[in-house]
Amino acid sequence: MIVEDITGKMIHFTKSVFMPRDIMIPNSPHGQAAVDAPVMDEETNNWAIPDDFSKDFNTLKYRMKADPLPLYHENHLINPMHMNKIISSALVEVQFSLQHWHIKDYDTFQATAQKITILKLGAIHVPSNYKCPNPSGDKTIPGQPETKRCNMRRKQALEIG
Repeated sequence: MIVEDITGKMIHFTKSVFMPRDIMIPNSPHGQAAVDAPVMDEETNNWAIPDDFSKDFNTLKYRMKADPLPLYHENHLINPMHMNKIISSALVEVQFSLQHWHIKDYDTFQATAQKITILKLGAIHVPSNYKCPNPSGDKTIPGQPETKRCNMRRKQALEIG
């Protein structure tokens, strides 16, 4: 829960994206057509997932339901598709539950995020000008330090084009 790196101590929170369903949803057209059969919720059914994981997700969604991170900005719930970009470097207020277990001589804690409110958005990250490809294919420009070469290539490309 407490993580330390070169910037100092931080608290690490976890939140499961999927939770077990109380009642499993039938994974067949016949089971879904049965009287009083449980129905797939819209959030899980329409959850955006990369193509590489769609097959695994399609088997998982009948046993698990989506439980997105409750991330709010100005009292509006943030769409899960945009959460990573918005929460990056943001100042947030976290409401969480804390669980404690004392097992033999060890204390174990788990903090689970209940609600996250963005107080201040983080800085916008603009791609660096120094990480651009060389349009002419020339790997070096004589007399220029490595960090300046990309801008020189860009200027040369503008003059040529």
